[in-house]
Amino acid sequence: MQIVVPLDGTLRAETVLHPLKVLARRVAEPSTMTLVLVQSAAADTAHAQPYLATIKASDDLAHLTVQTRSLAGDPAERICEVAKEQGADLILMASHMAMLDPLTGGSVAETVARCANVPTLILRPEGFAFPDLPRYTSLTIAILMAMPLADATALQPCVRLAQLFDADLLLVGEHTTRRGEDAVRYEVLTTVARQIERVGIAVARSMTPAPITNQVAALLHTHQIAIIALPLGMAGADIAARDMLQDITAPTLLFHT
Repeated sequence: MQIVVPLDGTLRAETVLHPLKVLARRVAEPSTMTLVLVQSAAADTAHAQPYLATIKASDDLAHLTVQTRSLAGDPAERICEVAKEQGADLILMASHMAMLDPLTGGSVAETVARCANVPTLILRPEGFAFPDLPRYTSLTIAILMAMPLADATALQPCVRLAQLFDADLLLVGEHTTRRGEDAVRYEVLTTVARQIERVGIAVARSMTPAPITNQVAALLHTHQIAIIALPLGMAGADIAARDMLQDITAPTLLFHT
């Protein structure tokens, strides 16, 4: 497994290192972590290698296979390039901004999530801490379903990560005000869940009253879920992502359908 970890020299960015350790110990196959530091000018890269060497030698990365890259240029663009070159399965990075919020003008994390061809797991240090889960303790990813899906094809990037990290999935839909539509939506969730279960992943499903953020926050507080996953590219998905990320500062997996 290949995980790309962007850093910027700040303690905020380094908060991803312990979650990286937690996730890495859940993966059965050999894994390589690539630490990427992007500087705005080529001259700045001279200071990057000593910094990356220090991070590589940290306790959190002990016993992991780690390589480093020091680059100059636009951070989001170069991070996406490295992810493509490495054949990455995941980008793991920190962000303190409310991603997808038009009032903030976006963030590097948001731009990376949109331009990368692999899922991006974004941690916000001011929000919910990533749980320190032992190898064989259940890790649950809640996929927030903005719109009903005909089948599980659009969720394959998230399903793949669930397989790699030995994680369970929870499909979360939102109640509507239209008579009879809730039953239809729950049946769709059930159909998608059964398709995913064929590859050996445990899948639960839930319909929750609006606003969906209240239920997700409750699940996070009680440690019933560790990560929320939001699909990008589906009808209505970006609107749901914007609403969710304005209200909940949780470990968030953004993936393209």
